[in-house]
Amino acid sequence: MEEQTIIIDVNKQYQTWDGFGTSLMWWANAMEGFEQIPATISGQEKGFENRYQELINLLFHPKEGLGINIVRYNVGGGDCDSLDFINRSGAKIPSYINEKGEYNWKSDEMQQKVLKDAFCMIQSTDQHFYNTVFSVSPPYFMTYSGSSTGNKTAADDNLRWDCYKDFTDYFLNVASYIHDTLHIPVTDIEPVNEPTSGYWVYGSQKQEGCQFNRITQPEVHQNYFDPAADPYNPDSYSALSKIYEITGRELAQRQKIGKLAGVIISGTDETSIDEALLSFESLTEKAKEYISKIAVHEYMGSKRTELKELARTYKKQLWMSEVSYGGGIWNPEAMDEGCFSLCRAIQKDIYELGATGWVIWQAIEGLGENLLWNSNWGLIHCLYEEPVWKEYNPFGMSHKQYNFSKEHNLTPEDILKRGLCRGDYFLCGQYYAFGQYTKFLREGFSIVDVSSSDFVAALSLSGSLILITFNDSAKEKIHRIEIKNISKIISVHETRTSETEHWANITTAPSYGDRWIVLHQPARSVSTYEIVIQTI
Repeated sequence: MEEQTIIIDVNKQYQTWDGFGTSLMWWANAMEGFEQIPATISGQEKGFENRYQELINLLFHPKEGLGINIVRYNVGGGDCDSLDFINRSGAKIPSYINEKGEYNWKSDEMQQKVLKDAFCMIQSTDQHFYNTVFSVSPPYFMTYSGSSTGNKTAADDNLRWDCYKDFTDYFLNVASYIHDTLHIPVTDIEPVNEPTSGYWVYGSQKQEGCQFNRITQPEVHQNYFDPAADPYNPDSYSALSKIYEITGRELAQRQKIGKLAGVIISGTDETSIDEALLSFESLTEKAKEYISKIAVHEYMGSKRTELKELARTYKKQLWMSEVSYGGGIWNPEAMDEGCFSLCRAIQKDIYELGATGWVIWQAIEGLGENLLWNSNWGLIHCLYEEPVWKEYNPFGMSHKQYNFSKEHNLTPEDILKRGLCRGDYFLCGQYYAFGQYTKFLREGFSIVDVSSSDFVAALSLSGSLILITFNDSAKEKIHRIEIKNISKIISVHETRTSETEHWANITTAPSYGDRWIVLHQPARSVSTYEIVIQTI
């Protein structure tokens, strides 16, 4: 078998790593009542009392779980109850404010609890806790459509032109409640989500986005523009520039009186890397100044190096803030294409995009939906339900999905026949593949140069070299690693995930010399090597 030579130069150091994370929507909201579900047998053996404790541990514990240190907390927009649109599991994130302007700080207790418990667990580790507070939609009564699902024409802005200050006040009030009252740190805020995608339409089964176009739409806003009170003329201001200017201005005012200290603004969380370039460049100079971190979703687009250069030019931080992989057929343990799509994306986003943080969409996906569509999305598949459908269907599918699934031979009765109950979960191949990165590439590590797109290399705070690689082929690969600018290699230790191994401690060390290692990478596997080196 041909041996591939890989060159690592520890003197060529790039960005300093911030960490890995997950959005809390929608899974955190869907876990209502999990504290009343007894732990699994294996969970009980580890000392857990209930299913909720198990799942939190699986994500945030640095040794037993993934050890991630970034969360994205969603400020909900609620929805008008009479519309009855949102019934995807967990997706109806409640608003803290009602139409009378009254606040109820207990309205989003479940997501709040997950946030607090994540903070407590991460705080006890050697990593910094990052908390991005973001919005996918303003409260429904501030929108043109009267629904947080989107406008009736998907490409039209949905926040009313006269409600920008109201929405910003609400958004910042929630962020301040978390940061200044609950004393759970907020590191950055993001008032929009995939704002120019054109996906979000009235009547969707989920609350996921609100259109804020980067081009002007005066015809949409003209009836709600008061030139005597509003300096933002819709003829010349886009919705996207307006929301960032107002958010930046209002955040600065609060920080002057000691609120939201240290909090920065990120943006614009576009669904496409290429769209993120256009989106940022379209902003007014004032809006650009207010944004300290460029955050992008990498579902589409290829202009990573261009976005990296834009961030460098404007002196902005850069994160990949959302993506998810799946497809195939339902088989949680499989090392399928989703696993290796995730690995390739991490490598590309570290080296080509220059990201310092990398965030998965939902760490915990609905088992019911994966079974319904016979697919394999997410890190963990868990059987949970949308609270509004408890009496109708306690098995993880929404009412509309239940009706639809009768034609596809998947009903709650079928789930029962599988021996599944609410709170049951499966750890997927993607969970273990992701852990090969999250457990070893930690905050503060320095990314270093490596000559292969199958590898990520970093120097730890102690000076050891972390090397992560994947083999998505059906055959073993052999790599000769040559490490430049070190004195010698002292030891090499491998941890591996494959079709038959999960974070396996490989006791047989690969062969190595002073500055070289020969690695045998099994088929369909992901490996992490901790290499103790002596520097020159």
